[in-house]
Amino acid sequence: MLVSESVFPEVALLFWNVQKKDVKHNVVRLAQGHGINILVVAEFDKDQDDGAWIMALNEPPRLPGENEFHLVSPVEKPRVGTAMAHVRIFTRLPLTAWRLCTMHNRYAVWTITLPNRCPFTLAITHFPAIQQDQGDQQREVAIALRQDIEKSETNLQQADPSDPLFSIVIGDFNANPFDAGIAAVYGLNATHLKATALGGPRKANGREHPYFFNPMWRFLGVEPWGSYFDNALANPIRFDWFLLDQVLVRPDVIRFFDLHEEPDVQILTSDGIVEFDLMLPKKQSDGNVYSDRLPLYFRCDLPEKAREALRLEQENTDE
Repeated sequence: MLVSESVFPEVALLFWNVQKKDVKHNVVRLAQGHGINILVVAEFDKDQDDGAWIMALNEPPRLPGENEFHLVSPVEKPRVGTAMAHVRIFTRLPLTAWRLCTMHNRYAVWTITLPNRCPFTLAITHFPAIQQDQGDQQREVAIALRQDIEKSETNLQQADPSDPLFSIVIGDFNANPFDAGIAAVYGLNATHLKATALGGPRKANGREHPYFFNPMWRFLGVEPWGSYFDNALANPIRFDWFLLDQVLVRPDVIRFFDLHEEPDVQILTSDGIVEFDLMLPKKQSDGNVYSDRLPLYFRCDLPEKAREALRLEQENTDE
């Protein structure tokens, strides 16, 4: 496998709950158009062929020196029939960089370590639907996820305290940004305010709780308004659009994204050729062919390790 450091300075993630639809050719266009190096597919149909997806993802054209996609296969397999058993991760990053920390029925936590780059924690989620259990199970999963992320972060900080706390959570939360599992202090403690996230941990119940920053709030009231559309729910409170697919980041990540001309967090409504119109009546909707969810794109720069940056700075000074 070709290892090109040109792909390392940034992480470009695409997450899509495809509802067991065979959308690999749409995903190929999305991956090529957005320079994706980590692709996460939820509700992957067990009857689909992983190899066919890999072959499609690696079809030309590719940029010069660009790595091929490979399937990330954890040593600890998820339990058959669970949400994570139907998640696939394809990556252009070296497979040796991936280390599984936790495999849960509803999420997986990884650390990814690339040469001379800050190691980071990546959590991938597929939470239970909040409508099915009034959020009780979802809150329990959120608490467990937070604890497992903190374990991963502690291990990385013990290995090198000079590294920033670089953690990303992406996936299908089956909840809006303001729901308890995501926003509550006992859950993921995710705020929509950068200043709040950067201001230090939240103090509650006699302990400190580190924040996540949730950039998904920017889509409330702005097209496409969400990642899922349903105007037929019987619930007295009607939203129509829901932000069920989200990305959360630790405060240390904030200064490494939103640095480009194109937004670094996008809900994608097209693969460049096909438009995904979820507001059509269900019988006509692209959701019958593609998915009733829109894909989520996230990109951030990946900082050099502090010690490596200091060494390079010293070399330049000596010259």
